Amino acid sequence: MLPTPARREYRRALRAWHAGVAAIIADYRARGVDHGDVLSLLLAARDEDGRPLAERELADQVATLVLAGAETTSSALAWSLRLVAEHPEVERKLHAELDAGPAGEPARWQHLAQLPYTAQVVSEALRLYPPAWAVSRTTTRPLELGGARLPAGALVVCCLYLLQRRPELFPDPTRFDPDRFAPGAVHRDAYLPFGLGATRCPGDRFGTVEATLALATIAGRWRLRPAAEGPVRPQPRLVLSPGPQPMTPTDRINGPAG
Repeated sequence: MLPTPARREYRRALRAWHAGVAAIIADYRARGVDHGDVLSLLLAARDEDGRPLAERELADQVATLVLAGAETTSSALAWSLRLVAEHPEVERKLHAELDAGPAGEPARWQHLAQLPYTAQVVSEALRLYPPAWAVSRTTTRPLELGGARLPAGALVVCCLYLLQRRPELFPDPTRFDPDRFAPGAVHRDAYLPFGLGATRCPGDRFGTVEATLALATIAGRWRLRPAAEGPVRPQPRLVLSPGPQPMTPTDRINGPAG
């Protein structure tokens, strides 16, 4: 490949990225402390022969967590906070749950059992605004799909944003209603923010727990209101982003500063 300015910049950025990941791993090793997080688990992991993960395997895992798990989760959280702010009844139910649980302190794994409605809020936000708004799959054999005959090797693109708003699958589909995901609710295979089957995102549980705990921590302490009026226009980039979302916080624990 020609050493164009864009490619040289990409290689410089890649080297900086690899150096940053290596520094994170080296710092954890030097401290020798179990932080109770994913990287600590990866460092402690051993295969069936008792061998730890190789440096490249560790680096790839860290890179995947940061690149695949940061922007997607932050998008889900941004949408959740915006939707809660726009729906007072949902906000009241959410605050009631948090006030009876971990309000005022960071929500942790052990709090999850106290946060069923918070998890429903995240699930409904993921239905309306799935970060991975479109996914592609390749057919492994000839088949007919929606009346069209497809050969093996055909690329099929599924828009999850549209699928999860179909009224025959989700009645009143544009309404934000976390109770759609109340215990016992069944959505067959229509709810696919993480894909389905063998290609389902392996970080689905991690991502939803992370977003749920983050929402509980923020909403437990703060009441947020959009700084500007008007609807939000989704920005269909690699991740379905709400774009910049300035919010005005009010402290729910200590009240207004004065």
